[in-house]
Amino acid sequence: MTTLDNHRRPPMPQVSRVIVLKNYLLLLTFTTGEVKLYDASWVLSHPMTTKLKDLTFFNKAHVSHGTVVWSKQLDLGPDDLYENSVSVKDEKGEELVAV
Repeated sequence: MTTLDNHRRPPMPQVSRVIVLKNYLLLLTFTTGEVKLYDASWVLSHPMTTKLKDLTFFNKAHVSHGTVVWSKQLDLGPDDLYENSVSVKDEKGEELVAV
């Protein structure tokens, strides 16, 4: 094992399920079983993502290759989805985990 191997980050979890909610929110399940909430409203101001303002189009979000996609040209990276989402907790304050 080289020194570089010791400094590699573990692979980022990938998205295994997405549920589209109101107000451009995505309920995500990751390959780790973690359930997290992602606010996608910030991407609406980017020129490349103006199609997402159309709720009919936004609601077509689905999982492909471990991330959320809408078309061949429009997706969100799994790293961004994981790092910028918040864990969903139950009424006891415990993080939800999909089984």
